[in-house]
Amino acid sequence: MKTRGKGRSAWGARVVAEETLHTYADPKNGAGAMWCFGSRTIVRRGAAVYAVVPETGAGIKPLCNTRWVLYSRRDGDCWKRAQAAPEFLEREPCPLALLPGGRLILSTNPKTAVRGERNAQWEAADTDPSLLWFETRAPQRPPRIERPVWREPFAFFEHSYRGLAVEPKSGALLMTQQVADGDGYSQAWTYRNAAGRWTRQGVLRFPVRGCYPMIALRGKMAAVVAVSDIVEPNPLWRRIKREATGQEWDFDFRQLFFTWTPDITSQPFSPPLTFASRDETCGLLHHLDVWLDAGGDAHVLYGDRNCWQRCIRNRCFPGLPIVQSLEYCRIHQGAVVERRTLLRAVESPATVGAPPVRRRGAFRPVKWDTGKKSKGSDATDLVSLDPIPMGGVLHATPVGELYVLISMRRARGRGKPVVTMGMRRLLPDDTGAFRRVPMQNPLHVFFNACERAGTRPSHTLDLYGHDADPLTIRYAQLRIEP
Repeated sequence: MKTRGKGRSAWGARVVAEETLHTYADPKNGAGAMWCFGSRTIVRRGAAVYAVVPETGAGIKPLCNTRWVLYSRRDGDCWKRAQAAPEFLEREPCPLALLPGGRLILSTNPKTAVRGERNAQWEAADTDPSLLWFETRAPQRPPRIERPVWREPFAFFEHSYRGLAVEPKSGALLMTQQVADGDGYSQAWTYRNAAGRWTRQGVLRFPVRGCYPMIALRGKMAAVVAVSDIVEPNPLWRRIKREATGQEWDFDFRQLFFTWTPDITSQPFSPPLTFASRDETCGLLHHLDVWLDAGGDAHVLYGDRNCWQRCIRNRCFPGLPIVQSLEYCRIHQGAVVERRTLLRAVESPATVGAPPVRRRGAFRPVKWDTGKKSKGSDATDLVSLDPIPMGGVLHATPVGELYVLISMRRARGRGKPVVTMGMRRLLPDDTGAFRRVPMQNPLHVFFNACERAGTRPSHTLDLYGHDADPLTIRYAQLRIEP
């Protein structure tokens, strides 16, 4: 592989493989295969790739009615099922990480007891967070179980919103899990050093409940990005959405938080920084990825929609075009020092005052459509002449480059949108435009094997995600070439 230095722009992404990895039944428990948004479920070690997928148990009552299944694949070969959990005790997907020396870590949160029925169909559960250790040389062997050490004996439950990341060189790891804390919810955290000792614990508290943590470690530095996840606090907006959808349940994601410590072995996390907010216009923010460079800067990729639902816009912000964008920011020692808009789509003027149309939104992290008839809808669809950003990840190479890979769609009025994938280099020099990645089945939402989960920087990208069918998990392999 030739080294590409600063100023060299003749590169492209070659598609090596596109495959169906797994299909599963809808668990109807509120969590899908991509529910661990901040963590990864795919890693690479040398010529081998490992992935964890959910499997739904037939006839088992939600919420905890899935189990993890571990797959492995060598380059040029097909996926092989290594092993699965003996029982269906999980609600959310299980994050996966790789440690130096060839050990896999799987974060699990199995049910231990029924805590009570939420309704006739759902059972809440007490859980026991655990780590399972596998050897990459023999992933079919039964794993070793290790229970993390927490600051206190928290009561854990099935809505874990947990995060997991490793320091790619030393193998130290940091994990978080949601706990009930006073009047709200916080993220308990625990740190396991390279020698295998649980040396530091604490609790992360954000201005409001922060969920889906994205964690990154580099040396002793640790950074966490989370998104606000609360019931709609504005009574008027909550009423308008209830009238449009016919449902009471509603959570909003309008603030992004960042906290860090320069030395997790000895110094506390900083007070949380709200580095992005859409509270004023009832918008939507979705954190996509974070990468720590060698100098300690945190590079954050996120999606931004200025007003999430058109029913709100039409009633409260008439004439406001909906704007959906892909944003990048660099945070140095807890302060934002750079911002860039990488892709921006603006609603067509002809649709600004149009009545709502029911359609699922590109960035929507929760399913809005309840299947019930309603007087209208939020109409998260955006008609634009520009490509509309959807999912995205950051990818580092061994020669100091940082790329962003995204999915994007072009709306075709009320017809079927066309989804494509594009890549752009951000560092050391920004190429300034996305180059099309010629995939036959573009992924709408996806993860990549990355440093945060222990994968070494590489010119190979391993992707795990889904296209229009969220119950079919697909794998794709790309290669960055001159």
